[in-house]
Amino acid sequence: MILVDTSIWVDFFRGEDSKHRYYLHNLIQEEEEISLTDIILTEILQGIRQDKVFNWVELIFLNSQIFL
Repeated sequence: MILVDTSIWVDFFRGEDSKHRYYLHNLIQEEEEISLTDIILTEILQGIRQDKVFNWVELIFLNSQIFL
């Protein structure tokens, strides 16, 4: 299981050209176990401004382990 920090998620959702974004993308495609903390989740959700993006993020996080 891999804990993914906020900055990596931000790069991922923005489509940044970074090695960390590509690594996370591969983890998701391979259906690896991904985790995050409640604080990371809060930080990510606070940055979302569109319902479409929120729904996409929600789908991704439904399969993630969230530590409180």
